Amino acid sequence: MRTANILAVFSSTLWLGMFYIGRNLTYGVYTHGEGVFPNSEQIDHYIVIPICVALILAAFAWVFNGLRSPQPLVAISILSLVGLLPYIFTYTGGM
Repeated sequence: MRTANILAVFSSTLWLGMFYIGRNLTYGVYTHGEGVFPNSEQIDHYIVIPICVALILAAFAWVFNGLRSPQPLVAISILSLVGLLPYIFTYTGGM
């Protein structure tokens, strides 16, 4: 159970870091001048997706710690880490 929790915290921390970076990026668009705002796709991609993944990981950790079942938590944490790589590729516009 301890390894599953460490993996979940590590994955959540990475996704929360992406949220923090995305929040600063959208604020940077906002501060470019009057009438310049981030569009809804930028807000979804940089803010909503990372915070949703982090919250889902926290919810699964809470549920599976209560059930004392580490295998699903490990699987979901690994899937979120694997999903982080394609997300980072699209974060800056690709290659």
